[in-house]
Amino acid sequence: MAQGDDKHFRRSKKEAASGSGLRRLLVPGLLGLLFAVSLAATIYFIFLRTASVPVPVAEPVADGEAVVEQPAAATVEEALPQPPETDQAQAFGDGDTLILPEAEPATGDETALPEEALVQPGQNSSYEPFPFAQEETASGSPPAPETKKKPTSQPQPASQPPPLILDDDAADHSVPQSIPPLVAEPTPAKAAAPPPAGRKPRIAILVDDMGYTKKIGEQLLALDLPLSFSFLPGTPHLRELSRAAEKKGRQVLLHQPMEPKDAKYDTGPGLVRRSMADQEIRAVLTANLALLPMAAGVNNHMGSAFGEDPQKMTALLEELGSRGLFFLDSLTSSGSVGYDTARRLGVKTARRTLFLDNTKSKDAVLRELRRLVAIAEKTGTAVGLCHPHAATLDALREYRNELQRRVELVPVGDLVR
Repeated sequence: MAQGDDKHFRRSKKEAASGSGLRRLLVPGLLGLLFAVSLAATIYFIFLRTASVPVPVAEPVADGEAVVEQPAAATVEEALPQPPETDQAQAFGDGDTLILPEAEPATGDETALPEEALVQPGQNSSYEPFPFAQEETASGSPPAPETKKKPTSQPQPASQPPPLILDDDAADHSVPQSIPPLVAEPTPAKAAAPPPAGRKPRIAILVDDMGYTKKIGEQLLALDLPLSFSFLPGTPHLRELSRAAEKKGRQVLLHQPMEPKDAKYDTGPGLVRRSMADQEIRAVLTANLALLPMAAGVNNHMGSAFGEDPQKMTALLEELGSRGLFFLDSLTSSGSVGYDTARRLGVKTARRTLFLDNTKSKDAVLRELRRLVAIAEKTGTAVGLCHPHAATLDALREYRNELQRRVELVPVGDLVR
């Protein structure tokens, strides 16, 4: 019995010893796990607290002579750079370039324009697409009021052809119509002088985009004003209207389509592109001029891309020079090299002063006509470009007597040199 008790005692002692060893292993392990959990929780709360800590501005911003510290952002998100707010009056696009309100001084000796001649934001800058389908009806009644649609950035379905844009700047600049692009007016180097005493200032008015609208085209030709007319190649009424213009003694030009920066616009047939070889450019120009044998000169339709390429403009202007034709730079881009290239090549040339019918209302066109006259009275000459719109026709009819009283209206070719 004593031996059995001894064995039981030794077994109990051994079990107690093994239980004590297990406890010695578990206690440190549990303490370590508790410490790790506490440390992770501490780090997490520190991170959340740091995310909302104000971020100070690194550098002060000068405000006049004083240095003003910018207030710290409330959160990290507010401290990140935000898109700048742009005033519509200063945001103007020209394809991929930004057109500034004033052009750099030119190097030629052309006549300077007064400050009033410069296009101001929202004034006389570019045109909306010309809705020829609505301009005149089969019955000859006035067109219904246009419903403007908000521009959309969604691409057109592949099954639909690109829109035919006939007003130069709308296609060239490709910006929402609510923010018209700014095209800088020419700012020549030499100061201009008013016309000599007893001589009226001279103005030329060129009607672009002729050939699509027969009724308004005929009405413009019937005006008792020596307007000039520029025809797009391949238009349905080119032949009859250009012959009518020649018969009435009106000067005729080719409105040569040139590649715009935005390729989605269709300029119509007879387009010259930068990708063309020089010989191909001359061939296209020759074919277009064959449609207008009475043409005295050429001005560009669109051309914000082609007109900025000196090499391609040289090829085109050399062909014009060989035919004794002049070139009028429509200035659809402030980066146009047409005028300067023509001067360098000895081709007679001029530049437009104003677009007259940016806003298609009679009052707006009348306002631009008065501006054109005021510029001519200060500089001696001015060139206005317009289009076959009903509002333009009405304004010219109303302003005809005042125009003839204050200025001498001449063909565009009389103002090139």
